[in-house]
Amino acid sequence: MLYHALVAVLYILTGLIMVNDPLAASAMLTMFIGILLLMVGILRAVSAIQHRSSETWVWSLLSGLAGILIG
Repeated sequence: MLYHALVAVLYILTGLIMVNDPLAASAMLTMFIGILLLMVGILRAVSAIQHRSSETWVWSLLSGLAGILIG
């Protein structure tokens, strides 16, 4: 719930900044997406390591590492 509220606040701030300064809004949105990719990658990698008994844990780990690298 808190995650969704924070995302909504960031979207609203991005929209307000975009009206005044589109270049700053683009930079902010790029940073926001990078941070989200990094967080999701870390969570996915940790989850894959915790659930190693699953058949697909290797793919989850690889996608988590890819998210970390891209983020």
